[in-house]
Amino acid sequence: MIRGNCGNTYLNGPLNDTYLPTADGQRLLANELLQLTQVPEPASLALFGLGLAGLGCSRRKKA
Repeated sequence: MIRGNCGNTYLNGPLNDTYLPTADGQRLLANELLQLTQVPEPASLALFGLGLAGLGCSRRKKA
């Protein structure tokens, strides 16, 4: 189990002397203490919502 600011992450399988690949291409030793950062999901959702609102406004002007 990996604990961090963004909750718990569970890893299954043999982890002795195993390196785990990460999303940015780096590798982490399985027995290290990891520091995780939160993903800015609310900002992504807000940008998506603004994009949909912009599409709606542009279609409304054309009609």
